Amino acid sequence: MEGQGYNSGNVRFSESHDVLWDKHERSAAFRLPSDFYSSCMIFDSASNQLGFTLDSAKKKWNDGLFPTEVGEHQNLMVFDTPNTLMDNGYGMKVPVNIFVSTLVHRDLYFGQLPVPRISGFKDEFSGMVISNAFTVGILSPEEVERDWKKIDCEEDAPVKPVILLVGTVMWGNGGNPI
Repeated sequence: MEGQGYNSGNVRFSESHDVLWDKHERSAAFRLPSDFYSSCMIFDSASNQLGFTLDSAKKKWNDGLFPTEVGEHQNLMVFDTPNTLMDNGYGMKVPVNIFVSTLVHRDLYFGQLPVPRISGFKDEFSGMVISNAFTVGILSPEEVERDWKKIDCEEDAPVKPVILLVGTVMWGNGGNPI
């Protein structure tokens, strides 16, 4: 199997994930472990540690730095540094470009948001409340999934929603959602 390497260099992959990197007149063997995303440290051009690929990608997702729109998002840079390096498996740091792709889907639920305190006036004609302040209660994702009605689109809600809450699943250690 052949692919493009760093800066138009040729990369040849073998079954054992050994790679021969050839850029201009330099060449270096490259051993890529199957768990490189969690076991190989990535460095900047000054050899400062940037982190592990998986940890850095999870942090960017959890910090809201990757797109959250529904759909597939490809070739997202994991590290913001223009030049990244990785040990080639033989003690030599070689240039690498690290990207991830995400597949974002949406689960939509309809339910009652707890409002323990409200300040305002009730419109006796419409039954609506005119409020200048209110406090919402605590709401957990588990409660939403358990107690709220799952719907396909906002038009499927039994009544028009007044408030739309958006949340994302955050990822913790071991690849488990938190």
